[in-house]
Amino acid sequence: MRGNFKNDFFADALMQLCLTCQTGQLKVTNGVETILLMLNEGRLIYAMGSRKELRLGKLLQSKGILDGEQLNTALGLSKARGESLGKVMIDEGYVAKDLLATIIRKQAETILVNLLSWNVGGFEFEAGALDLSGIVANELEVVPVMLDVARKVDDPPAWQRAFADRQIVPAPADQPLPDDVLLEPMETKLYAMINGKRTVAQTITEFEHDEDVALRQLFILRCCGAIVMQPPAEPDEADITEADKLKKRILRSIVDLPPMPRVVQKAQQIMSSATSSFQQISKVLETDPAIAARVLKMANSAYYGLSGQVSSIQHAAVVLGFETLGQLITVAGTSSLLGAALKGYQLDSGDLWRHSLAVAFASKIIAGRKSAKDENDAFSAGLIHDAGKIILDKHLKKQQEAFAAKLQSNGKPLYTIEKEILGFDHAQIASELCNQWKIPEMQAQAIRFHHAPTESNENRLAYTLHVADMIARNAGISAGAGPIGQIAPEVLTFLNLEEDDIETITAEVVESVAKIAEDVK
Repeated sequence: MRGNFKNDFFADALMQLCLTCQTGQLKVTNGVETILLMLNEGRLIYAMGSRKELRLGKLLQSKGILDGEQLNTALGLSKARGESLGKVMIDEGYVAKDLLATIIRKQAETILVNLLSWNVGGFEFEAGALDLSGIVANELEVVPVMLDVARKVDDPPAWQRAFADRQIVPAPADQPLPDDVLLEPMETKLYAMINGKRTVAQTITEFEHDEDVALRQLFILRCCGAIVMQPPAEPDEADITEADKLKKRILRSIVDLPPMPRVVQKAQQIMSSATSSFQQISKVLETDPAIAARVLKMANSAYYGLSGQVSSIQHAAVVLGFETLGQLITVAGTSSLLGAALKGYQLDSGDLWRHSLAVAFASKIIAGRKSAKDENDAFSAGLIHDAGKIILDKHLKKQQEAFAAKLQSNGKPLYTIEKEILGFDHAQIASELCNQWKIPEMQAQAIRFHHAPTESNENRLAYTLHVADMIARNAGISAGAGPIGQIAPEVLTFLNLEEDDIETITAEVVESVAKIAEDVK
């Protein structure tokens, strides 16, 4: 068996080796560091790493069990006798066997935690009998060890990498969990939801916690073999419709779309960290002078009331605060992406951009009425909620006559006509685009259902985007033809909004867009 951290999930490989009772050595390396795991009939008996702090001697010294002189003596004897360091230390009376067994387990756990956070490197298993002479073997059942280890991995990027392909379907493993593996309440709750039918995205959406919490629980369950990953069944060729084929071609073409500016993604990562600094964000923006210039221009706009007072990105961060600066960076970074004319939708240059900006402002206001911490997510999702139109524009342009005729004759919403002509709508495509841009799943699902929030499993952001979209369109800041319609009473009830609230929000949005739109040109 061999694999790499780009295409394979390391914990899956380790669990497979253990559940099939393999014996041999699993070597893992990333070019800088090398890890060796020794397995005997599926049990982990030894783990060692090339980093000094992961070596047994250094670990014992750091815990005060050995001093430097004892460690050097033990290392010398180990080399002279051809025996493991652990055996030498037991024989010389430096450490009791039971205590050493406990330390070796801790060493293995530390090494495995380290491995589960790797994002580059490869691994290879060499099967065969092991020479255990001179080694203090400590046979560990890997399933409970991996359960404990996974709980210690506090690394959101590692959780994300484990479920990067959101189309795969989580299903219970064929092998039941051992009796001594006890799931915690939240893990048990999520495990009970897994039925082999929900996708990862659906599981996260239906779990009553935020995305990071759900991903962490899924990560824990996968690391200990409680779930395995299965691709969805491929449909028979005869069952694939022309719309499905077109959608496949369109999704493949997404890779040709300009990516979300790297500076925007990097800035958002920095600003989401509690330890981030003004200097870090300033340094990132220096790598893209065009976006930095737009940020400064908006910071000095009439909207923020600081005309001519903001002289640098660092100054903007101090005056406006991190959250507002984050919104400015997102606005500046997406303005060129959303600013082009869309001839298929009959939109002039800037139409989609102004509509997106209006929806972003409205979403922020609505989200802020419940919780200020949700404002940034709502603002970002509002900006890109219609990004699918960029991709579908050329396909609608090819069928311009049929598209225009349907718009004029049947009085149906734009997204419904998209489905009639193409077989899907811009919201579906936008959610796929979100996956490419590494947008959080909660936002991607909200964008997917922003025209039909009642189908979103009570995704509050989907309801928020829906109302924000209606507010923008009713205010005349639209991004496509078609009837506008009314906001359904049940949608307002879900968000705890009244008609008077809509009027107030509309006025604020119109004023905000008028003040800032010119400053991003």
